Amino acid sequence: MTVTFASLKTSIAAKLTDGDLSYPTSSQIGDVINSIIFKYENKRFWWLFNSATITLNASDPVVPNIPSNFKDEIVPGGLVIVYNNIRYPLIKIKPDVYDMRNISAVGLPSTYTFVNGQYKLLFYPQLAYTMTLSYRVLVAALIADGDSNVFTNNAYRLIEYASLEEIYATYKKDPEMANYYKNKAKDEFTEIMDESYQRMASGALTPEFATYYTDYNWR
Repeated sequence: MTVTFASLKTSIAAKLTDGDLSYPTSSQIGDVINSIIFKYENKRFWWLFNSATITLNASDPVVPNIPSNFKDEIVPGGLVIVYNNIRYPLIKIKPDVYDMRNISAVGLPSTYTFVNGQYKLLFYPQLAYTMTLSYRVLVAALIADGDSNVFTNNAYRLIEYASLEEIYATYKKDPEMANYYKNKAKDEFTEIMDESYQRMASGALTPEFATYYTDYNWR
């Protein structure tokens, strides 16, 4: 379901029951929405994980064609060479260790590092191997009214309830309503975590994601 920035702001404004829709303004509601998304973007929701298949360049240690929505790799098991139907997970090492070991030898990569905005492999790929990159998604801020992102499309109720909690607590100074929406946000969070766990347990996500669905701390 695609929910736009404008429709989310409108829905929140409609629930401010005292009729004072000029305070907070639409712009201020938008700021609250983005701040709530920023707060939740490091949680372990299923849509914040993705994978990409990348073809490596022979004799080139740099991993090419990183997805535009890439934030950071899953550790461990984020970089995996697939060769002859066998998976070879790569081990992450520190840049200084990489430099110490780097003799520009070619072969099947077994380790990698991140330096100067690039992922570099050791050994240098002997062939144009296929690599699977499992990663966390970079969430774009909402700016234009027609904008949407993975949160508005998959968790608009969570963002709406958490935003209303924040607005009632800080703008309206109404602790009773703030607590009401806090509880609704908490319930929504639990449902999303349950769905995330079920997707992982059913095999919809690769085993490397298993450790990412054990934390139900919603704050």
